[in-house]
Amino acid sequence: IREVGLHHESEARAFYGGPKSYSYPLHRDLPDGDVLCVLHSGCKDVVMLQPHARRQMARLKVPGFDSISQFTWAYDFFSQPPIPVDGWAGTLRAGELLYMPGEMLHHLRNSCRHSFTICRRPWRASMARDVALETLKTLRLAREDDEDVTEAIAALRQRRKARR
Repeated sequence: IREVGLHHESEARAFYGGPKSYSYPLHRDLPDGDVLCVLHSGCKDVVMLQPHARRQMARLKVPGFDSISQFTWAYDFFSQPPIPVDGWAGTLRAGELLYMPGEMLHHLRNSCRHSFTICRRPWRASMARDVALETLKTLRLAREDDEDVTEAIAALRQRRKARR
C-alpha cells in the first residue's frame, strides 16, 4: 500500500447490538478515509447518501459539542418519512462486505438480534478510490461500446503506466 502513496490504518472498530440499535446518527466520516465493514452475524439496515444531500437536511446540534454538527445530521431515515435525496438503502447480511467512500453520508442500524460488525479504514487517501472509479468507468464504457473487456483493462493499465 505504501508503494502507491497510501497510508495504512490498522485500527478496527467493532459494532454490536440488537434490533433497532445503532452507534451513530446519520453522519459522514473523513472524506479521505474509505470504510470497509464486514457483518459477521445478524443483519443491518443501511442508508448511504451522496455528499450533496447534506444541504437538504438540518445539522445535529448538541449543546457543548459544536464540532459534532459538521459530521452529523438530524434526520433518521429509519423512523421519519422519506425525503427526496440521492442515495441507496438496503440490508447487509452476515458474511457480506460493505464498502463506503469516506465522503458518503451514512446511517447503519442493526435489524436482527446479535448483529456484530467490524469496520476499518484500510487506507487514508483518495488514490485507491480514484483507481477503483477509473476501473469501473473503463468497464462501463467497454460494456456500452461492446468492447472486449480484456482489451479495455489492458489499455487502462497502459494509461496508468504512462502517468508514472
